[in-house]
Amino acid sequence: MVAHIRQWLSRTALTDPIERQQAPLFQAFLLIVICLQMLILFVSTGIAGGPQQGRTVAFLSAIVGLLAPIVAMFLLRRGVFKLAVLVAALGFIAAQGIAIVAYGAELIPATPWLLIPVVMVGLLAGRRELLAVSGLALIATVGHAAGSRGIDITSPLGAILLRIPFTTLIITIIISSFFWAFGSTLRRALATALSRERDLAQLRDSLEQQVQERTAALNATLAEVEARAAEQQRLLHELETQRDVIREMSVPVLPVHEHTLVMPLVGALDTERLRQVQEQALRSIEQSRARTLLLDITGVPVVDSQVAQGLVSVVQAARLLGAEVALVGIRPEVAQAIVGLGLDLSNITTRSSLQSGITAAALGRNGQALAVGNIRNTA
Repeated sequence: MVAHIRQWLSRTALTDPIERQQAPLFQAFLLIVICLQMLILFVSTGIAGGPQQGRTVAFLSAIVGLLAPIVAMFLLRRGVFKLAVLVAALGFIAAQGIAIVAYGAELIPATPWLLIPVVMVGLLAGRRELLAVSGLALIATVGHAAGSRGIDITSPLGAILLRIPFTTLIITIIISSFFWAFGSTLRRALATALSRERDLAQLRDSLEQQVQERTAALNATLAEVEARAAEQQRLLHELETQRDVIREMSVPVLPVHEHTLVMPLVGALDTERLRQVQEQALRSIEQSRARTLLLDITGVPVVDSQVAQGLVSVVQAARLLGAEVALVGIRPEVAQAIVGLGLDLSNITTRSSLQSGITAAALGRNGQALAVGNIRNTA
């Protein structure tokens, strides 16, 4: 319930930010005054007593005191702030003056009641409104003093002023002067504070927008980096696959007969390639059940001790699988390099060219076949 009331009080047609912030509290004050004036209107006739004319004047005072805040509330809801403040203040002074007439100056203390509209206008309205309300408050004070002391208003002005309570006048003038001097300064300070608050809000919104934009840019960059990483991973996988293919192609094994394989070697042989040569040779021998493997080193530019030891290892491993290995394609410079290194290749079959190696392998197969045929014929 309270929240709904606050929302209703905040929904006005005001455009000025200071007035929009002051409006809820001012409306609450007007609602309280309306409730009090309704109560006074309800009991005014019984309290007034006396003749019918006194009761009528008291009733009129209550009506003025009720209508003024209602009109002020209507104007305020329509977005006319200063006029609403002025109407409320003037209605308050008018109701006070009528009450003094109805109940007598001795029963109604004017000083505190007449200061209320002065303070209200000084806080909420401008200088012109303050000047008008202060003047009416001073006039009402003079009238109250004249009524309470029985001063003849037709007497000379000097005699009247001598009997007016100067304390009331001085307080009213001081308060009016204070709000005259500092009211505009206070409103300017409030306007500056609200302007800075709006600037800060705009700056905050701008910073939030920049943070959102940079966050979106970072997310986009992160997504791009992730996509690039995935692409690099795919390329690395393809590269590894191609490397495996190239590795296999760099040490190809060619079957030239059912039991004879040729492995042409091209390029320099390092430790890694020698390992690949041995793995590929043993795997091919196992899969094809070959009996002869020709290692063609025609395309190997240099044969050093490391290469020779690697080739010897291939020969020895192949023999363990039941196959004979022959080195073919030994060029003269390679032969000289082997002799110069003092390498012993006496246990390894060598051929000068691939053709001679294939021919020797074929003759060996024919000799084996002839021997097997003789054995069968003898049997």
